[in-house]
Amino acid sequence: YLYKPKWKLFRSKPSTFGPNHSRPVLSSEINASAQTLQYDLKPDVPQAGGRKLFFDTHAVVRLLEENGFTQQAEVLVQVLLRTTSSNMEIIYSDMVTKVQQEISLLQVMSKIAAVKKDMVILEKSEFSTLLAENEKLKVQLSQLKVQLAVSSCSNGKTLLISNILCSAPPFFMLNYLSIILL
Repeated sequence: YLYKPKWKLFRSKPSTFGPNHSRPVLSSEINASAQTLQYDLKPDVPQAGGRKLFFDTHAVVRLLEENGFTQQAEVLVQVLLRTTSSNMEIIYSDMVTKVQQEISLLQVMSKIAAVKKDMVILEKSEFSTLLAENEKLKVQLSQLKVQLAVSSCSNGKTLLISNILCSAPPFFMLNYLSIILL
C-alpha cells in the first residue's frame, strides 16, 4: 500500500528556481509505504520487526537541501528514520495479526468450555454428595425413631409394672408380670 499525498509543492518561492537549483520535489515523489511481511503464517514470530516503513530518503534529503539545509539534511533524514522506526515499533508491539487474534480467541473459548465442563462435573459431584448425606440422615433418623419407640415401649412397661405393683393384689401381679415379660 503506497501513500500518495496530494500534488503540492513543498517550496513556496518559485524565484529560487534556476540553473544552480534542482527542480522542486513534489510530495507525490516522496512515496511512503508500510509493508507487512508474511508473519501471519507464523504467529509465534514477534511482530515488531515484521512491519517497516519505506520511503524515499534521497527525495527527503533533496527537499531539505532545496529549502536551505546543507550537510545537515542527511543527518536529519537519519534522525527522522530512527524516530519513525522506533515509533512504529512501539505502535506495532501492541498489535496482533488476525490469525494471532483468532488463535487467542480459540484458546480463550476452549478455556471457557473447560471451566464450564468442570463446573458441571463439580455440580454433579456436589449433588451426589448431598444425596449421600441425605440418605445417611434418613438412616440415622429411622434408627432414632426405632430407639425412641423401644425406649418409650420399655418406659411404658416400667410405668405399667410400677402401677400394677402399687395397686394390684399380689396373686394378680404375678400373672400379669408373666404375661408382660413374655
